[in-house]
Amino acid sequence: MLKVSTFVVFLSISFYIIPFKRRSFNVYVIAVSGILYFLTLLWENYVTKIVPDPYLDEVFHIPQAQAYCDGRFDIWDSKITTPPGLYILAYFKALIFQKFTKLSCDVHTLRSLNGVALLITFLYACNCRHQITQSHKDVIHTAFNIALFPPLFFFSGLFYTDVVSVCSVLIAYKLVLDRKKGLDNHYNTLSLLIASIISLTIRQTNIFWMTIFLGAIDLVNALELEEIQPGKPLQYSYGRLNNTPLSQANLL
Repeated sequence: MLKVSTFVVFLSISFYIIPFKRRSFNVYVIAVSGILYFLTLLWENYVTKIVPDPYLDEVFHIPQAQAYCDGRFDIWDSKITTPPGLYILAYFKALIFQKFTKLSCDVHTLRSLNGVALLITFLYACNCRHQITQSHKDVIHTAFNIALFPPLFFFSGLFYTDVVSVCSVLIAYKLVLDRKKGLDNHYNTLSLLIASIISLTIRQTNIFWMTIFLGAIDLVNALELEEIQPGKPLQYSYGRLNNTPLSQANLL
């Protein structure tokens, strides 16, 4: 019952943050989200049934998360090479759910965190794709493919950084796409900064996605806004970036 209510509340909040204009499309997204959430629950329960104890790198991640859940932030396993973002999320999740269950940081509950993260990943993938194409079928198909990508879906049943990491990158990617729609304001800039910092606290290799990838997209968007319209005379400038057509480009 707790998982069902969590899913309903989560969807309500998600569609307030990521609204779609067509109500029929919202219905499809809710339906596919329900299917995805059901699949993640089945997978996580199956994994926990077969492997109830920490598995692979979980022998490092789970004890560290449990230490954070107990408020022992001074404890750190030197064998862990990732930042503490995942464990901090586990701590806040424990604060929320400790009123409903005493097992707020057991193996099963910690693993279920990635199930929620995969659902958020699906919703943000829908939104990002929707800003690129207006085909609703393509939007849901692409987002569902991302969520069911074998390595990603596999780790949704374990307490690993992979799913939360992808989710954080998509959140930042959506904010960059919003800037292209003209939502380039102080709120968007601050949100993008916070999302990027959170992403880096989850996995340090996200530095590529937060700087090179998203930075390049933002640069291309800026160049497109400065694109010279056909028929206008060419101009010379110094210290500016220009998206000059290849036929007009030269070294001078």
